[in-house]
Amino acid sequence: MLEESPVPDKVFDEFRKMVAVRQVEAARLLLAMNRVSTNHAKLLVAVTPQVQLLAVRRPTKVAGLTNAQAAVMEFESSEINNDFWRALSTHANEHLEMVVATGYLRRLLQNVRVVMHLARNSPELFSELQMGLV
Repeated sequence: MLEESPVPDKVFDEFRKMVAVRQVEAARLLLAMNRVSTNHAKLLVAVTPQVQLLAVRRPTKVAGLTNAQAAVMEFESSEINNDFWRALSTHANEHLEMVVATGYLRRLLQNVRVVMHLARNSPELFSELQMGLV
C-alpha cells in the first residue's frame, strides 16, 4: 500500500507500535490525507486505543494528560476518523455523479437539434450550460 509513496523510515517504527489491523487503518488514513510523515504517524499512535497497541509497546503516561483526557482524545479521534471516511466516500460518489452528468450534458450539446431547441426556447439555460461546461 505504501510502496508507491515516499515514506520516512520512522513512520514504520511508529506503525510497529500498533496491531496489524490498526497499521493498515493508519496507512490508509495517511495516504487518503496525503500526509505520510513521521509526525502524523506519531499522532495516530497517540490517539490509538490501548487495545490496538502492542502490549510491549504500550506508552507510559504522558505528562500532563489524565486518563480521562486520553480517553476523550481516543474517542474523538475515532469519531474524526469515521467522519473523514464518510466524507471521503460521499465526496467520491458526488464527484462520480458530476463527471457522469457533465459527460451527458456535453454529449447532448453535440447534438445540433438539441442546441437549436435550447437556443430558441431557453436561451438562458443554453447560455448557462455552455458556460458551465467550459
